[in-house]
Amino acid sequence: MTVVWFAACHLGMLARGQAALREHETRLTGKPSFSSSGPDGCPEAWVDTDPKARRFTWPQSELPAGELPADTALTFTFLEPVFFTQGHLVLAKISTPDKVLYDASICRVHRETMHRTVVTPDAKPPHPAELTLFPNCGRIPKCTGQNQVTTWVCDSCRRERDRWLDQCRISPVSAAR
Repeated sequence: MTVVWFAACHLGMLARGQAALREHETRLTGKPSFSSSGPDGCPEAWVDTDPKARRFTWPQSELPAGELPADTALTFTFLEPVFFTQGHLVLAKISTPDKVLYDASICRVHRETMHRTVVTPDAKPPHPAELTLFPNCGRIPKCTGQNQVTTWVCDSCRRERDRWLDQCRISPVSAAR
């Protein structure tokens, strides 16, 4: 019975094109609780109704904790790894019954819907301008120690970054002058 269930779930993921990501949505409704900060300096949070007390990074720059509606239960949508979860969740969305307060799938620069994909971290750190101009181009610095990382990618960020790199490169003809 377990093998049949696993095969059915795996085939369902293949049909949706998510087999490589190995993530599923988890929704929790409640209020956030905060710790001072996580390992990278960003505030860490957890939903008070989560029986596992899993933590996630709070999107402080996009939604300061002081801007949350008072006395309103929030719905948190997370992307959770199917296998080998380390207790951390990837925050995808925060909403009230009336509106979405935060949506990680929307590019901050282009206001377009992004897609999740698996990328290989780069050994060479990105140029500081890349992080500001094209934050969702899919380049991840190799500081995580992982061979592959799942991230949000904006097609416009990727196209504009490629155009920017082409313009910044010195052609052999102009370099000889």
